[in-house]
Amino acid sequence: MKLYAIILVSGSGKTYNANLYHNVIELEQVCGFCSKCEKLTKAGKWDELARLRAKHFNDEVFPKGLEKMLVLLHSHQEAKAIGALVLGYYKVEYGDFIKIKRNDKTVWREHHWHNAKTAEIKTHKEIASIIKRVVYKLL
Repeated sequence: MKLYAIILVSGSGKTYNANLYHNVIELEQVCGFCSKCEKLTKAGKWDELARLRAKHFNDEVFPKGLEKMLVLLHSHQEAKAIGALVLGYYKVEYGDFIKIKRNDKTVWREHHWHNAKTAEIKTHKEIASIIKRVVYKLL
């Protein structure tokens, strides 16, 4: 199985886009958000979180017959832990991020957006378009 990854900062459309295609998954949906993941997230232990998610990650989740998958995830550490080739790193514009985040009082999402300095800033529509191109041209 060949794995490709697009890294998306929280609020950038991982869940929405993963639900559109049979060969695109969101790593967090695959492994769930168990109590261990929650503790590691709150503690900001990103490397440990990536290793735990990779441990949960398993070839069994893939539909039969697919040779390639696109995985939408949060970090380069997660991509490395599952052996996926990173195709891009994006985050939505700050105004859109704030609209999505307003019901979430956790501080780590805000830190994640600001610390993702090398992520390209795109609109939700642009990110969806990038994912669509990958699905139809690469997978």
